[in-house]
Amino acid sequence: MNNDAYLRRIDKELRAVERQVFARLRPLLITSLVVIRDLLRQTIPDEGLSRRLAYLAIKPRLEEALVVFNDTFRDVLAAELQTLQTTTLSMAYDHLNGTTSTYEIFSAAELMQLVKVFGGWSLAEYFQRRSPSQFMKEILRLVDRTVERGLLQGLPTEEIIRQIVPEVVSRTGRPQLTIRKGTVLNAIRNRVEGTIAQAIWTVATQSERQVWDDDEVSEWIWSAVLDERTCPICTPLDGQVEESRDDFPYSPPVHPNCRCRILPYGDI
Repeated sequence: MNNDAYLRRIDKELRAVERQVFARLRPLLITSLVVIRDLLRQTIPDEGLSRRLAYLAIKPRLEEALVVFNDTFRDVLAAELQTLQTTTLSMAYDHLNGTTSTYEIFSAAELMQLVKVFGGWSLAEYFQRRSPSQFMKEILRLVDRTVERGLLQGLPTEEIIRQIVPEVVSRTGRPQLTIRKGTVLNAIRNRVEGTIAQAIWTVATQSERQVWDDDEVSEWIWSAVLDERTCPICTPLDGQVEESRDDFPYSPPVHPNCRCRILPYGDI
């Protein structure tokens, strides 16, 4: 049993799925933010006491701009998680040669109920539109905070917009949108990528547990990826061995973008 080889294989697989999901969502994310940008540009005057009233009047339309992205994010993630479940179950099964485990295949809808994001929401609850969904609320809060701060500071409307969706001119002279650090678009990108990673690594961990917990594993080892991004929670746990998975203080993923695994160890 080669845990190092298994870790390399599963890490490569999960990273590839993360990139694939975000690549599918990125154009729609930018499109949604462009709609919000255009609403702000068309509605909020550069000066005057009516600026905040104008912004309040279009807030319901900002929510409408995110509906398609919310629903597409939910559907794309659900489909990818179901495919990933089969892949990771097979990889975990192969890792223990001769295992006699049986496991259950969950539907996409069941996975969306089972997998939770940070804050305790299941993915189904996170994307459920209650005017708006919890996911949409988080995005709208980022936009709202930026607009309200800009209005309070008396910034021109275009300056407020640049803090949300920056626009640059390319070498061809055509405007290009960029995901620039410090902007609302970048913060939303981080939120989207964090949600994708949390869901994907949770499904992988649950799949492993389904297969391995039925076997007579004598010991388990905590494996962290040790580099400059490893957090102070996970670093000291690397290499810790316990007789039961439940003897560890945490169950991975411990935090957003956590790369830790609990793997079979010793004689099996």
